[in-house]
Amino acid sequence: MPRGHYSLHDPHDHTPLGEEHFHCATGPTGWRYVSQITTPSGEHAGSVDLTLDELGRPIRLELHASAWQVRGAALDGVTWVRTDPTGEHATEGNVRAHAFTGASPAFLIAT
Repeated sequence: MPRGHYSLHDPHDHTPLGEEHFHCATGPTGWRYVSQITTPSGEHAGSVDLTLDELGRPIRLELHASAWQVRGAALDGVTWVRTDPTGEHATEGNVRAHAFTGASPAFLIAT
């Protein structure tokens, strides 16, 4: 199972933003990437859990960051629910797209 870490930097001034410690592997549905994100001081800053089917389509996505979480999948476009950690303030969305995108290197493989 491949594992490692990426250094995350601001794309404009290259300031260190933290690290993403990941592992990934093939599974029964296709491929899965799981990571924990830390700040430059080593504090937990979030996580990524992305599962792709055998064709590389995102069938399950879960992101966590300080005060929010996102869960989504590619269903007739991409569909997601964004909420606070308690689940009280949820917002749903759907747009025509083939995949999600974001700062995590996981999205470079999935898009």
